[in-house]
Amino acid sequence: MTSSAELRLVTAPQDASQAFAQTEATVFEANSAEDVRAEVRRIVGSVQFDASERNRRFLEYVVEETLAGNAHRIKAYTIATTVFGRDVHFDPQQDPVVRMEARRLRRSLERFYLTEGKHGAVRITMPKGGYVPEFCDEPEHAAPQSGFDAESHSGYVSSILVKPFELEGDQSIFLSYEQGLTRELMIGLSRYPHLRVYGSRSHGRASAHDEELMHIERTADFVLSGSKAVLADKLHVKAVLHEATTGRVLWGQRFQRDLPPQGTLGVRDEVANAIARTVAEPFGVIFNHKARRSAGQDDRAPGVSECMLLFHQYRRAYRRDLYRPAREGLERAVLIDPDCAEAFARLSQLHTDGHRFGFAVGDSPAMLLGQAVALAQKAIEIAPDSSSGYHALGMACWFQQDVGASLKASETALALNTNAVEVIAELGLYWSLLAEWERALPLLESASAMEAGHVTGHHVGLCLYHFIGGRFEQALAAARDIHALDVTHGHALQAISLLRLGRREEAAAAVRSVLAIDPHYGHDVLADVGGGNVHPDLGAHIEEALADAGLSAAASRG
Repeated sequence: MTSSAELRLVTAPQDASQAFAQTEATVFEANSAEDVRAEVRRIVGSVQFDASERNRRFLEYVVEETLAGNAHRIKAYTIATTVFGRDVHFDPQQDPVVRMEARRLRRSLERFYLTEGKHGAVRITMPKGGYVPEFCDEPEHAAPQSGFDAESHSGYVSSILVKPFELEGDQSIFLSYEQGLTRELMIGLSRYPHLRVYGSRSHGRASAHDEELMHIERTADFVLSGSKAVLADKLHVKAVLHEATTGRVLWGQRFQRDLPPQGTLGVRDEVANAIARTVAEPFGVIFNHKARRSAGQDDRAPGVSECMLLFHQYRRAYRRDLYRPAREGLERAVLIDPDCAEAFARLSQLHTDGHRFGFAVGDSPAMLLGQAVALAQKAIEIAPDSSSGYHALGMACWFQQDVGASLKASETALALNTNAVEVIAELGLYWSLLAEWERALPLLESASAMEAGHVTGHHVGLCLYHFIGGRFEQALAAARDIHALDVTHGHALQAISLLRLGRREEAAAAVRSVLAIDPHYGHDVLADVGGGNVHPDLGAHIEEALADAGLSAAASRG
């Protein structure tokens, strides 16, 4: 058994051919092999380590092989056959399972070290480009590690440091509560693929901690900080986001919440999630800052970041004139950065929109939806723990009339990012169109409470809910909140609400708006949101009102 003395492990090339292929020997240093094994046990036994059982075996295998001096044997083939149960005919060129699982394992390790409060004597990482782990000591004066790498998605990904929120007043009994607030913020922000999130260590020697914190603060794009206090049974939180390089404050807000006798952690998490949404959602603080900064830079070819900004500008109101530029931009973006899952997911959504709104002139509906599914699946393959790919897949499946697959994908998207307003609104809309109001209403109300002006799906769902209940004033108000002038459903919902309120002239104007967009409107009930999946009873009520307004949808029943 290895002694407790310092162990130095060197994996060097075994012959000249290996030396040619491997330009550098990989050097690992740790206090002892047992320290490394103890760290593995700590990782796999932690609730913060969200890897699958297979990836836990993956980690244990590569660590043990490295400790045994067999790092040169750690290849995709041996991992697949030894850990993943593939047979001897496994071909890593044809089956990317090891590469995909390694990507997931790296993310799980990164999230573990991000969210786990205490630290062991050794830190285990798996550098990109291979499967051999590295073991790093955690000495008192370790060189600061910013963690930033070249995977920046051509400016699309921003780095954000979350500093511990300060305690105001005598809050000694809430120390762990404060740590939980910071940790929940980091978890919430890390669910957005355009953010790389960093935090300071909760425990550790102050000198190393301070040095690392200052280094990350100098190199990050943004810094989120704040304070909290509990006074008179109320939680008070102040949050500030500033640009790291200039120190300029971009956003600041106070949050105050009542603390019930029970469930205080839920209040803490709700505030953390509200901050995360405000900072990270499309058209949130970071989005708007980057949009302003990129304005006036037309002298250079747009990168991934600019293409993503254009997509969100298009989707804010489904503008027909922005559809083709946004699609062409994302088609370039996936060539610039073929590992940017978000770009594939958003391009999938554009293919679905091309079908549902008729924006993709000349492309067949079957081709558009088939490509939408393939692009969404590619996004999921690249980033299986990202919400965006599943959201895009849910949309594509909905318009393929595969309701079960659509709901399953959308529920998965929501589970991966409970702050994703678009997903909440879209899922609420699907349940509304199916007339499953008990499922729909909590989602619709949640999306409304988040006050996301760039999202429209929940307004459609709320309009249908009030319309079917005979509350036509509320239905009209919800319909008017659909700011999408180039698509038909908002105008059609205004028309039927106005008609039922007896306001026929205004209803006629709304009908003219529908026909200006689609002179042949009437082949399906709210086709650009329903996709042929509207509940028959709900569809009948809408058809009747549309017919009364002068828009016949009878063909959809035939």
